[in-house]
Amino acid sequence: MSALTDQLPALLGVLLGTSGTILATGIADRSRWQRQQAARWDERRLQAYVEFANAVTRDR
Repeated sequence: MSALTDQLPALLGVLLGTSGTILATGIADRSRWQRQQAARWDERRLQAYVEFANAVTRDR
């Protein structure tokens, strides 16, 4: 039993490090996805403005 208690701090350190890595990766991935979605939305909005301007100038 003493062997387990001797190795417990190392095991807890590994579990804590793994949990921290998973959490940090998840946050970074979510942030990257949000930035990509915002860029896509900006491109779509710009395209809609261009199409609207073309439609308005054609009708005149």
